[in-house]
Amino acid sequence: MKKILFSLVSLLIFLSLVFSAKPAESKTFAKGKQNSGGSKTEAEIKEAETMLETIKFVLEHYKLDNGMYPTTEQGLEALVKETTIPPLPHNWRGAYLGRILMDPWGKPYNYLSPGAHNKNSYDLSSYGPDGVESNDDITNW
Repeated sequence: MKKILFSLVSLLIFLSLVFSAKPAESKTFAKGKQNSGGSKTEAEIKEAETMLETIKFVLEHYKLDNGMYPTTEQGLEALVKETTIPPLPHNWRGAYLGRILMDPWGKPYNYLSPGAHNKNSYDLSSYGPDGVESNDDITNW
């Protein structure tokens, strides 16, 4: 019961943060790749940014429980099922996600921990509409 209550409270806090925050300019748009007229690509980019924020929130929840983020080797799969790859989480209370989330273009999110850009935490990204590392990527850095 405590786990369910904690999860509900966490979800409510997350939703209140998401809906009360000022809309952020898309990093993709800031890099000059914007599509005019509310295109499908623009909507997909917003969806990818929202999912990235969701994964970030879940990773923080995982870290609160276990004192660390999943390693690169454990990957985001550690949010779905308890990992058997060391270092093992000491207080796993998942599943933190019901399934591995894919970006709007059907690709898994890229996860690196510790990150190349965020050396004290992790790098999280989607390669965006073109599916390759380029200046249209959606990132947490």
